[in-house]
Order: sequence, then C-alpha cells, then structure tokens
Amino acid sequence: MECPDYQPDLATSALDEVALDELDTLLQGLEATGGMPSLDALDGYVTGLLTGPRLGCSLPGRDWMPAVWGGADQEARAFASQKRRKRLITQVLRYMRQVDADLAGGALHWEPVFSMAEDGDGREWVDARDWCAGFLSAVDLDPAAWQAWCAEQAIGAELWAPVRQLAGDGELASPEEPEAVDALSRAVPALVDALAGLSADEAGGEAEA
Repeated sequence: MECPDYQPDLATSALDEVALDELDTLLQGLEATGGMPSLDALDGYVTGLLTGPRLGCSLPGRDWMPAVWGGADQEARAFASQKRRKRLITQVLRYMRQVDADLAGGALHWEPVFSMAEDGDGREWVDARDWCAGFLSAVDLDPAAWQAWCAEQAIGAELWAPVRQLAGDGELASPEEPEAVDALSRAVPALVDALAGLSADEAGGEAEA
C-alpha cells in the first residue's frame, strides 16, 4: 500500500501531550519488527529527513516511511489492522511537520528528544543513542546525497563524530560508563544546528534568486 508524501506546506496542528504519548506507544509496538522503537528514534529519523539535503521533501513517502516500522516487508507483522497503520502514518506526518517548523524557527525553537535520567544525587544524564540511530537511518537513505551536500557546505567530520559513535559506528565507551554517553549526547545538537542553519540559508538564497 502506498504511503503519502510529506507536504511541508500543508498546515497541520501540533501534537499535544496525549497525541505524543499515543505515538510513542505505537512506536514501542514496532520494536519486534526492527522499526523505530521510541519517540527518541523517530525524532532523530525525521530530523535527518529534514536537514542537510532534506530527503524527506524530495523522496516519495514510500521510500522513507516504511523504515518507521522496520521496512516494507515487515508491514504485515507490524500492524494488526490497516486502521492502526493509517493512524501511525498520520501521526508521523504531523510530528514531522512539527519538527520542520521547529527547525525553521532556529535554536530557540528546536529541541531534540533524548532519553533523560536522574541519579540519586540529582544529576541529569543524557542518552542520545536511539536518536542518533534514527538520524543515521535517514542518512542511509541516500549517503551519496549527504556526502555531496556536506562537502559543498563544509560540514566537518568532527561534528558527525558524536552521532556516529553513539549510533555504534566507531569506538564508544560501554553503556556502563554514562559519563561518556552523556558527554557525547550533549555534543550532538551542534551538528543539527549547523545542518539546519545551512539549510535555512540555502532555502533563503533560492527564494531571493
């Protein structure tokens, strides 16, 4: 069954807390099929679709949406009914539009969804591993497009390093060392700030031409 394309100009209402909880519950049910297991992972995925070469706007929905539930071949396992499938797709598109608007608003509006935990001393620990895995899933849709875009915009490898490490692409301290995970996680937004900022400049330049 076809998946609708993302339409950035289509006005949609933002998801409230109830809708976000529903979306998170729907995603948790997809873990067995290799889909996005949490809102963290989905947030990373759609952020990857909406930054850099903005593949979410150029690729048809059938090319990127099935990854949310683990791939087109997992659809029958992922959904007990077409109603549930339709509900997930609708909420994903609404969430994507919300993230797109936040990114367009700049650093004051955009905030990633990372896992947070507080220890007994009141210290807050950040874990962006699911988010980074989702983000790189978007990059993997067209690595050549990403490589060309980053080369043209001079996005350095040092900005990518925390994302790749947290996603398991490189050397990373074991999960038993939360300090390493926390430090890397706090460095992740710098990449998105660069990507989103450059995307905005590029879009603005096209509008003025």
